[in-house]
Amino acid sequence: MAHIVKRLPSIHPLPRLPKVLGRRNLMIGPLPSSSAKLVSPHFNFMNNLSTWLPKNKKCGKNEKFYECGTACEPTCNVQPGPCTDQCVMSVCQCKSGYKRGPDGCQLPGPEPEPPYKN
Repeated sequence: MAHIVKRLPSIHPLPRLPKVLGRRNLMIGPLPSSSAKLVSPHFNFMNNLSTWLPKNKKCGKNEKFYECGTACEPTCNVQPGPCTDQCVMSVCQCKSGYKRGPDGCQLPGPEPEPPYKN
């Protein structure tokens, strides 16, 4: 007796979603693609290049909340270099004119003089 074999249509796998643990919604594993949308009562979803941030996060002194902040926030001890246009979602960053230092956002001091060259 001959068996008839039917070819099933191809099935696209679902994106791998992060595992969420307990009330704190700790995430392990890779983030889903940016086209996926997750809803949580405790956390906002960030794009696949960012992290999770509590919705009730308060910004510190001289900080401002940005829905789409820079991935290259200016700091007091690192000279600015090339930066990507990567958006860091739902983040507190230093207000304009301030730089990130060891004690939070502060007004930058005088720039160090360039090294002496012969």
